[in-house]
Order: sequence, then structure tokens, then C-alpha cells
Amino acid sequence: TRLSCTVVQEAGNANLKWESSNPDGTAVYMILRKAHSVPVSTEDGRIAQTGEHAYCDSSMKPGVPYFYAVYAVRGSNKTQLQCTSAPVMIFPVIKSPHVAPDESSVQVTWTQDVGDLAAEVFRCTSPAEKQYGKGDRVKNVTQNSFSDTGLSVGSKYYYNIFLTRTVGGTKLISPPFSLTVSPVKVS
Repeated sequence: TRLSCTVVQEAGNANLKWESSNPDGTAVYMILRKAHSVPVSTEDGRIAQTGEHAYCDSSMKPGVPYFYAVYAVRGSNKTQLQCTSAPVMIFPVIKSPHVAPDESSVQVTWTQDVGDLAAEVFRCTSPAEKQYGKGDRVKNVTQNSFSDTGLSVGSKYYYNIFLTRTVGGTKLISPPFSLTVSPVKVS
């Protein structure tokens, strides 16, 4: 039995799918979700029950890491099928950042509450680079801003902002928020 969980960031939900033999169709599946740690029993975070081999959890809170477990239930018998081995999380979305470029630097700020998530920023050479860790890491970063220096007027700079959180040794990384900046000559 395998449990897979795919997070659909744009929709704000997690899609769970599992395989289990149920030839007579008598089993139902109990879905459990627990914030910050793995569910350890059928009483530990039950959120739904279904006869299907899939479930869409659309009630996740952004910034909270969740673990899932699925149990097969036949009458009073409950058998754990699988737990997620890593947490899943919906990330807050950075919207409408304020960009303030000058001749050799840029200051970018955003107002979205990111809770206790960290922000990491990478300056890339191409707008197509969207992968975490690609490019030069920007050093002056806070939860809601970054500044970058040593830039040149007339050049374009491509930035990817990632929100991150480490849970139980697993680093969760948001999809990138990308922007392009061109330093301007100050008269």
C-alpha cells in the first residue's frame, strides 16, 4: 500500500491518493491529519472517511505543516495503511511587493504575514530559472524584505523569493515568487 500526497499550492489543498486491495468493496478509508507530527492512532486528527482511494483536503491553513495517515476500516477492525513520511504545507503567497531600485541596489518589501517561515532569495541570470538554490543567494534578507547591492544601471536582475520551513529534518520550500528589477539612474 502506498500513500502519495500532492500539494496544489494555487488551489490551497492537498490531494491524497493510495492503493489498497478492497475486492469486495467493504472497506472504507479513514483519513487523519495532524499538524506538526504524524498521527499515531485513529483518534489522532481524523478529518474524513471515504470509500474512494483518494481525498482532497481543502481545509489546510497556510504555513502549518501537516502529516497524514490513512486507515482501512472494516466493521470495528482498523488497519493503518500508510502515513506520509514528510510533512506537507500550503505556503502564504507573496503579492504586490514594493520594489525600490536605485543606481546600484534594490530594496524589495512585501506585507504578507508569513508567520514563522523564513524567506530565501536568489538572484538569477535568466527569468526561466525558477529552481530553489539556483543563482546567487542574496544575503540581506528578512521575513518580509530583501536588499541587494552591486547592481548596474541598464542591466536586468531576476529574483526568486522562496518561503521555507524545516520540520523534523525536512526542509519545506514554497514555489518561487519571481520578479525582474532594473536599477535606475538617479539624477
